Amino acid sequence: MKELKAIRESRQKPFIEEAAKFNQESIAAALGVTVQTYRAYEKDPSQMKLPTAVMLANYLGCKVEDFYLPIKGN
Repeated sequence: MKELKAIRESRQKPFIEEAAKFNQESIAAALGVTVQTYRAYEKDPSQMKLPTAVMLANYLGCKVEDFYLPIKGN
C-alpha cells in the first residue's frame, strides 16, 4: 500500500517553495479536518470516507486508488 505520507512528501520535493501547501496542517485545513484526523488518515487511509478521499486525491494530484494500492516493488 502506498503510504499517504509518502504521497504527500513526494509532492513536497519538486516544489520546495510551495512545500507548505503539502504539510499536514495545510492538508487538514483544506479537507476541513483536524491535524490529528489527517494523521490518522496517513496511518490508515481506510478511515477516510470516499468524498474526503476524492478531495484529498484532487489536492495531492493523484488518484484515490493510489492510497490503497501496493507500492511497486513490495
